[in-house]
Amino acid sequence: MAWKQELQSASMLMAFLLFVFSTPSAAVMSEGAAMQLAHAELVRAAGYGDERLSIVLVTGTVLCSARMHRSLGLFTSNVPGAKVAVACKTEGRRNLSWAYGLTDDDGEFIVDLPSHLHANPKLEEDCIVRVLRVPKKGSFCDLVAGVRSNHITLSSVGESIRVYTAGTLILGHRTRS
Repeated sequence: MAWKQELQSASMLMAFLLFVFSTPSAAVMSEGAAMQLAHAELVRAAGYGDERLSIVLVTGTVLCSARMHRSLGLFTSNVPGAKVAVACKTEGRRNLSWAYGLTDDDGEFIVDLPSHLHANPKLEEDCIVRVLRVPKKGSFCDLVAGVRSNHITLSSVGESIRVYTAGTLILGHRTRS
């Protein structure tokens, strides 16, 4: 008699499980879980989270091109200490995502992009490099004249590192009338 009750309980449990897992919401839940798992794997591969798996760098140079006197040619020099920013549009966000850097003594900069931008396949379209500030001391150039921003282009890929370049941003000297 006890075995009949156990069989009946097991049959009821089986019927209940079949009912739950055959409903459309269960199918959606399992499909959603699969999509969530796939998204989590993509996020991990793109370098999000605690474990950094990729590096994306943007490089470039800031130069000053100024005419010291009418009779002299153009004088070109590097701009150390200039503040540069990489601004990228991001999907689903209204604002731009920014990363900053400073030029070294040779006027060169390297900006390490935040990991939430690593998965963007259109960085070349979505990002620009802009010179935000030049040091007042020691520079003949200002931000009024010349090229203040450039798009980036992919220059190298390897070992989970992508490097983009903004090329050379050439600032000019404001002519005073």
